[in-house]
Amino acid sequence: MTYKVFYIPSFCPEAIDLSYDNGKTGIQSGATFEQLREQYTGLQIADRDAFEALRESSLRLPVSEIDEATFNDQLEVLPPDDLVIVGQQVSFKCSERYSGRITSIYAGQGPRYFHLRDVCDLPHAEIMRRVEQFMSSTAAQAEKEAM
Repeated sequence: MTYKVFYIPSFCPEAIDLSYDNGKTGIQSGATFEQLREQYTGLQIADRDAFEALRESSLRLPVSEIDEATFNDQLEVLPPDDLVIVGQQVSFKCSERYSGRITSIYAGQGPRYFHLRDVCDLPHAEIMRRVEQFMSSTAAQAEKEAM
C-alpha cells in the first residue's frame, strides 16, 4: 500500500502526518491537508518514497578528514557494521543509525582517516572512491594556495 506524507520542508524535512487516501486526510490527525496547512506554514505533500529520498539527501554529509583517535574511538564504541579491510583501505559503518537508513561511515586510507554520513548500504568501493576524490581535491586546493 502506498501512502502520501504531509511534511514541512526545512533543512531536514519533518513528516507531520500520513495519508492512505491519496492525500485527502491525515491518518493520525484526521484533518485534511488544507486544514493542516493552516496549522503548519509551508506544508507540502509527497509520495512516501519521494519524501524519504528528500529526507535522506538532507541528512547526508560529505567526506571530511578526522584524526586517528576519533576513528579508533568510533571503531571501538559499538560493534561496527560492514567492516571491510582491503590492503591500506578500511571502512566501517556505525551500527547505530542517525535516522532511517542514514548512518555515520568511517574510512581509512593509509595514515589518513575520514568521516561521512550516508545510507547504511553504501558499498566499500563507493566509500573509498569518495575518499580518494576528497583527497585529490584537498591536495589540489593546497597546491593552489601554495602558489
